[in-house]
Amino acid sequence: MEDLEVKKARYKELDRLWLKLREVECLDQKNWRLQLDYMKHHVLMISISSKVKIVVDGNMSTLIPGHAYVFLPGQLMQAAIAAAHPKGLYVFQFDAIDEIGYRESILEITRARSNFPLYGEIGLTDASAISELCYMIWVHWQSVEALGRMRSQAAFQDLLCRMLEDGQASDPEEDRHQSVKRTMDYLEQFSHLPMTIEELAEMAGMSRYYYMRSFKQLNGRSVMDYLSDLRINQAKVLMENPKLKLRDIAKQVGYQDEYYFIRKFKQQVGIPPATYMKNKQRKVAAYSFPNLGQLLALKIVPYAAPMDHYWTDLYRRKYQYDVITPLSHDYDFNRQALQASKPDYILGIDHFIPVKEQEKLKEVAPAFFVPWLSNDWRTHLRLIAQFLGIEDVAEIWLEDYARKAAKVKDLVNDVFKDDAVLIVHISEEHIYVYGERSIASVLYQDLDIRMPKGIGAKTSHTLVTLEQLADYDAERLMVMFTNGLSTQENWDLLKKKNAWNEIKAVRNQAVTSISPWLWFEYSAYTQERFLNEVATIVKA
Repeated sequence: MEDLEVKKARYKELDRLWLKLREVECLDQKNWRLQLDYMKHHVLMISISSKVKIVVDGNMSTLIPGHAYVFLPGQLMQAAIAAAHPKGLYVFQFDAIDEIGYRESILEITRARSNFPLYGEIGLTDASAISELCYMIWVHWQSVEALGRMRSQAAFQDLLCRMLEDGQASDPEEDRHQSVKRTMDYLEQFSHLPMTIEELAEMAGMSRYYYMRSFKQLNGRSVMDYLSDLRINQAKVLMENPKLKLRDIAKQVGYQDEYYFIRKFKQQVGIPPATYMKNKQRKVAAYSFPNLGQLLALKIVPYAAPMDHYWTDLYRRKYQYDVITPLSHDYDFNRQALQASKPDYILGIDHFIPVKEQEKLKEVAPAFFVPWLSNDWRTHLRLIAQFLGIEDVAEIWLEDYARKAAKVKDLVNDVFKDDAVLIVHISEEHIYVYGERSIASVLYQDLDIRMPKGIGAKTSHTLVTLEQLADYDAERLMVMFTNGLSTQENWDLLKKKNAWNEIKAVRNQAVTSISPWLWFEYSAYTQERFLNEVATIVKA
């Protein structure tokens, strides 16, 4: 959200804009999707009762009932209905036509740079009235008569006025958001300067603790992690200049100690700066989402990769600068994007891509499709390394992983003993338990932790109910939450349910929360991340 004065200044531009409705859709199909593409028009999406997953310029969010979202021309956008209801979602496409110099003979449709003052998410103050207005616009838009279409255009002007009024409304939550946003803007502009949490909290007009909590709630990461991401991304830009030395880059982005910068870069990116710069010259496309984790273990950041999956938030945050070509679920879009970007290699998963599409991709660049179901993650890594001619890198990584696993195994045996451990994933609508073709293989294969009865050895995950969790008879649970609530809120809700309290591990107070980003991915990178997390849990 913008500063209030900036918003007011943008609203003054309304007097010179002509707003023209181009298309109206009333949607209730659960399988509706808006494919990944750059917006040619302004788009107003209003959720009356449906829930919509949206991706805007690589940032993912959920549009919930009673809210609207304005997308501007030129933004890279994708959307899909997550929960549909009759007349639950309206999508309006419109143009903002600018009177340049107030001369009627010269009009410009604002597409590349929009002067429309409203964008992003808006809360609806009167959702019922908005619903009726949306329906009226849609009905008149179906008219074959020009007068009916004109009524639709007039009603749309009323709708935009209401949206603009709602966009101007201020409440405590909005004030908090704006205060945090001011500090984010400051960080983006002056990330190279030394700064403290106390200084940023004072800038936001909050206490240190409240500011830190608010920042993480609104951004999904801590202030210092956000600052590190900014600095490391700026360092990646400077690394494109071959004349700059690492110590100069470190100082320019805010690190006075070159060796601390190198450690921080490796911590954030997973690869030392020198290796990053060397491998950056190789343009590898990760077509399927597990390919990201496979390439990162080989110290390669992909040139093209899917950035629209809800479980790739960590990758998107860390590597969105590196992924020059974002891919999606759409085969035609991906093929055209790859043809334009000309990668050196394409990696995919055979089980996820139809054979005909695999053949088409082979015409774009040398391609390898990992035999998914017939091999484990170690073999996947070795096959990819063989295709890229870097077998030695894979073997060094696997040897290092084996050494780490042996050390963690000694720690685990002392704590878990013969306990069966179950990994549970609680999402917004479902509950899953994890099988061996997931991060659970770290427990059951690498650390020899006992697998609960009923877990599928060859499956990644199984859909279950809360009542069925007790049937697995596990002595310990590791639980991840991806339902938008805080960990404490989830614990509080679960404690109120009898089915939860009847689980053996809950009765034994042997339940541990684990990082939510891991999801279903089965790759070398996520196996190592989870191995490290298990070590941290056991030591604690």
